[in-house]
Amino acid sequence: MASELRVDKIIPVDGAPTGGGGGVIQVTQGSITTRSQTSSNAYVASGLSGTITPKINTSKVLVTVTTSATWDAGQSTLAVIIRRKVGGSYLANSPLGSTGHGNVNSPDGATMAVYCNDGSAANNQVPMTVQWFDSPATTSEITYELWMAGNGSTIVGIGGLGDNASYDVYSQIIMMEVS
Repeated sequence: MASELRVDKIIPVDGAPTGGGGGVIQVTQGSITTRSQTSSNAYVASGLSGTITPKINTSKVLVTVTTSATWDAGQSTLAVIIRRKVGGSYLANSPLGSTGHGNVNSPDGATMAVYCNDGSAANNQVPMTVQWFDSPATTSEITYELWMAGNGSTIVGIGGLGDNASYDVYSQIIMMEVS
């Protein structure tokens, strides 16, 4: 005999911790299988995105991006932000609010910056994980996107394997609704 449990919320016996959540309501995913690169120092969309439609407007959303950061010179910076879009409008940049999305030299809203100075002109690659524990306060569909910027004319990006342009790395964005 199969059983099914249906609830509106999952809250721990002692209550949810301040700023935290109670239980996982749903998990969704987006992914890309090719590298994405830019030489822009203004933030541009990387192509990595995913959607989630929260069931409860008081839920939090834990957004986790896993990919690789790549750059083509020995001294480079890659900055990334996670942006939230609802109904076609960008409502926030993680985690500093809706302050715009500047550039790598003025990274308002920057979630993470990866910098390398190995003293050579070699191409480089490192694994990268970025997270944002968001409070979107909506039950409308949300699109979370990873945006990126570099410094100057250096090519930077995500989803590559070092200096070999023929090798791509799987990149994913996971959105977890937490009550």
